[in-house]
Amino acid sequence: MGNMTVIRNLWIGAVVLALLAAGCTSVQESPAGGVEIRVANRSDRDFDSVDVTFTTDKVSYGPVAKGATSEYRSTPKAYRYALVVVTAGGETFRFQPIDFVGETPLAPGRYTYALNVEPSDRQVTIDLIED
Repeated sequence: MGNMTVIRNLWIGAVVLALLAAGCTSVQESPAGGVEIRVANRSDRDFDSVDVTFTTDKVSYGPVAKGATSEYRSTPKAYRYALVVVTAGGETFRFQPIDFVGETPLAPGRYTYALNVEPSDRQVTIDLIED
């Protein structure tokens, strides 16, 4: 009977560890209550690539055609603006924040950065939309 108790305890321990491991995996894949952001191209040209850096988390959205919207991407922390680098037609456009002093992180939810480019000064403009 002693061997049966040991085997049963090992089996219960293995099941508990498997459940814990499965729980950790699902949390990493889709963080509950996290921030998800997509980008919308509001310019008159196709974007060859869009890269957004949310404080320290860099996310590549890839190409986004004019008038199109990317898929949502998760990030642990975001503000109403971020470092944005857009390439379009061989040109690079940028929105460069100085800092986030006085800014409040976005509440968990889904948002869109509506992007436009200004060819005269190679700047990106951002409008935050809460989805």
